[in-house]
Parts: sequence; structure tokens; C-alpha cells
Amino acid sequence: MRMRRACSTDYGRILQDSRDSQTKPEDAHEVFHWVILPQYKEDVEVVSMALRSIASSSIAKSSIGIVLALEQRENNVSEKAEALKQIFGDQFREVIATYHPSGLPNDPAGKASNLAWAFKELTIREAARGSGVNEMSKVVLTVADADSEFATGYFECLSLNFLAESPRARECRIWQSPVFHVKNYHRQPSPVIVGTIFTSMQELAALSDPNAVRFPYSTYSLSMNLARRVGGWDPEWIAEDYHMGLKCFLMTMGESKVEPILLPTVNYVPEETGSWWGTVMARWTQAKRHALGFSDFAYFFMMLPLVFGYAAAKVKEERRIEGLHGFWRMATLGTTLIIRLVNIHVLLGVLSTYGALEALLKVVMRLFFST
Repeated sequence: MRMRRACSTDYGRILQDSRDSQTKPEDAHEVFHWVILPQYKEDVEVVSMALRSIASSSIAKSSIGIVLALEQRENNVSEKAEALKQIFGDQFREVIATYHPSGLPNDPAGKASNLAWAFKELTIREAARGSGVNEMSKVVLTVADADSEFATGYFECLSLNFLAESPRARECRIWQSPVFHVKNYHRQPSPVIVGTIFTSMQELAALSDPNAVRFPYSTYSLSMNLARRVGGWDPEWIAEDYHMGLKCFLMTMGESKVEPILLPTVNYVPEETGSWWGTVMARWTQAKRHALGFSDFAYFFMMLPLVFGYAAAKVKEERRIEGLHGFWRMATLGTTLIIRLVNIHVLLGVLSTYGALEALLKVVMRLFFST
């Protein structure tokens, strides 16, 4: 019901009304969005579908910029960038391209490293323009997969949610829409469909429950200042979305929160055209990549001494209450994050494997031991 109500709300009109009610045209209601699209060997048409969904926003030409985060090692990548700029250059405030070089130290190929490079390039670009702290406080970053399609009104709703928070709180928020892998649902093999349905239900449940422990997933938004505060994305951590959520939590002493925007985002499940088994294996490869999020356990416990040392330093600096609050948040909320990681990467993994092995055992029993 909440998502249906959100989909039927005209956020563009609400945002325009809020702007019209301001007496100063330079008011902070002018939020600017950068959408970063990391990609490698994606078809121009696939990326174009994502860009068209963003361009459908009523604020696209005035308040949205696109970062085409490309890999330098991709063949004819500059021609691809120029083709997309030619098509969409007049539909956004700005369209730029970054080229992630290969072979950098501690920089494995993948979305995380590409995103980290694009963010660094964007930060340098904004600094060269002379964008100061005040300007950056009005900038929101949205990370999207190259095949993600946004619901109409997403960026208007995001602007309203951003402005509804206090200046301090908006720099400790990550906004997440429910992500549904259904663009090629009709072509997915039955084992993959089950996983797609399960993931969709889990996403909706987590975002609908105000008491749920949430992580950013696949396509999400956060303030530019929060990303700068935590040092951007870490290229060597493959599960970049969960890792960024955990990093923001630790670097803000537990103040960061993932807030829902109940407008659906849809994208593809990996597939191999014309091959049932190939699609299953492509999804299995993606699942193994997601399972690398288990490594965030090591990151969490590696960072704890530094975080608690920082809290202790605040106590010694006579900022006792703030330090104790930070310590308490880390001790309580941090425990819930660890439990959520265990549920996702340990319990669900074991149960999924158990179910598959049980099915295999039944087949073997029927083949060899049935009478």
C-alpha cells in the first residue's frame, strides 16, 4: 500500500510548490543530483534505457548531472561515451565521462574500483570549479547499475526527503529504493525466478519495517558530503554497496541510517541469451560475487579499535557525552549490523545450500534405491 501510494504521488508538483513558497530564489531547495553509472561492456541501448528513465524527471535539465563511469580497457569506449553524450547531452544539466585505468595497485577490476575512480574524478572536477563546502552540502550522489531504471518521480522524492532532514542529519543518511530484478523476468529459468522473488520480498520487507536493519543495495543515494567525509568508495572491497553502508556507519560513529524511498527501481538478472544453463551459471557467478560481502566481517572488526579509540579521545577532550553516545551507538547498533550480516551471508547461505543438497539427495535416492 505504501509503495502504491508513493507511485501515485506527484512529487514534481510537491517539489515545485515548496520552491514557490520560498521567498529567496537562492534557497537550499535547489538540490543538485549527480548520478554515477559504473559500467563495462554494457550495450548502448541498455545504458540508454537507464538514462531515459532519469531524463523523465521534471528536474533533469536543471538539477541532474550524469557521470558515465567507464573502464579504459573496454574497446572503443570513448566512441561509446561520445554516442551517449550526443543522445542525452541536452536532456541533463551535464553529462561527463570518466575512464578507470587498469593495472592500478590494490585496485581489482569491478564496480567498486570503477565507482571509487569516478568519485575521485568528480571530486577533483568540483574542486577545480571552486565548489565550496556550502555548494557541496546541496549535492546528492546516486549510484546506479548501468541497467537500472528509476520510477517516475524518484529524484523529486529524493530531493524532498533530503530537504526534510536537518543539515546535520541529511549528511548521515543513505536513501534506498526497493530494487526488483524483473526486466528479464519472463526469460529467467525457474531456479533464478525463485531467487528473484525471494530477493524482492526481502527488499520490500526490510524497507517497510521501521525497525529493520538496512544496508544499501545495488542502487542508492547519499549526500556528497557524506561520501567525502568517509573517503569515498574503497576499490578493493567487491561488495561495494554493503561495504559503503558499513563504512558510513563506522565513520559517523553509528549516526548513518538507510532510509526508504518506496518507488521501485528495476534492472536485469544476468543472463546468457538462448541458454537456460548459461543463465543459471551467470546468476551463480553473480551470487558468488555478492557472497564476498562476507569479507565485511573482517573490515568491521578491523575498524573497531580505531572507532572506539576515537570515541575515547572525545571523552578525554571533555566531550564526554558525545563520546559516550558514540560508544553506546556502536555497541548496540553495531551488534545488530553483525547479526544482519550473519543472517545474510551465513544462515541464508547454509539454508540455500542445504535445500539444493537435499533435492539432489532425493533425486539420487529415487534413481538408485526406488523399488
